[in-house]
Amino acid sequence: MQTRTIRFRLRTLMARMQDAGTPCTYKIISDGTGITRGNLSRLATNKIRMVRLETLEKLCGFFDCELQDLVILDGDSRELPRALQ
Repeated sequence: MQTRTIRFRLRTLMARMQDAGTPCTYKIISDGTGITRGNLSRLATNKIRMVRLETLEKLCGFFDCELQDLVILDGDSRELPRALQ
């Protein structure tokens, strides 16, 4: 059985905002969500062990995204299994 890891795509979402011309730093996210900069840093580097659902909801609201845009399962190809194609 393959071991899979949950990964957070916070840096990707931050880069997308900056590419769209909107400044995005840990401070800006923290001010907009109430999530500490330390927790944002741990999320961005995937060094966090536990995340509250409230935190995920706040980040999805801040970035106006769906949960699957923020969190991925490492090794997830985002394709349908052959049986479902």
